Amino acid sequence: MAGIATHQIAVLGAVGKGHLSLDALAEHLPIGRKYIAKAASKLILRGFLSREDKGGFSLTAPGSAFLDKGEMLKSGPKGTIGRPKIYADTQRQRIWRAIRLIRRFTVSDLAILACTGEEATPYDNIQAYIRKLAGSGYLTELPQRQAGQAETSNGFKIYRLIKDTGPRAPVWSKGRLVDLNEGAGSNG
Repeated sequence: MAGIATHQIAVLGAVGKGHLSLDALAEHLPIGRKYIAKAASKLILRGFLSREDKGGFSLTAPGSAFLDKGEMLKSGPKGTIGRPKIYADTQRQRIWRAIRLIRRFTVSDLAILACTGEEATPYDNIQAYIRKLAGSGYLTELPQRQAGQAETSNGFKIYRLIKDTGPRAPVWSKGRLVDLNEGAGSNG
């Protein structure tokens, strides 16, 4: 969790006032020498301080500009560490999540799991997406079929997921399937 980098701010301000050595900083600041050295190291990594000689520090141009602005330094991790990525709630993303969840399915199974009721032609979209995935080697059509309800029905095709590359749905773009989990596209 990010917080205010109080030791770094204190060291940066003291170096800005001319207290350049570690000894001078230890005399000037109410912080232990160990914490001053640690804060100075982090400020060097940020590019705000430079090490002149053993135990001596000077303010860099970015450090001086930062001090002039009067902004607060934040501590803690940078970016979205540990949080799950939220993907767009498209029909194909929902279909892909359903495929990864059940692994063996029919078009009707996916329609039940992935459709919200707002789609104009959900079965057409599901069938088209399944064809693209099967043609690119993500799915295989099983030889047996699920029994249909009509006497003359040949039954429903059953598919199985054979290539699970990750949470992001492969996207059909410019005549090929692009898998953002792998960063590459496959012709299909």
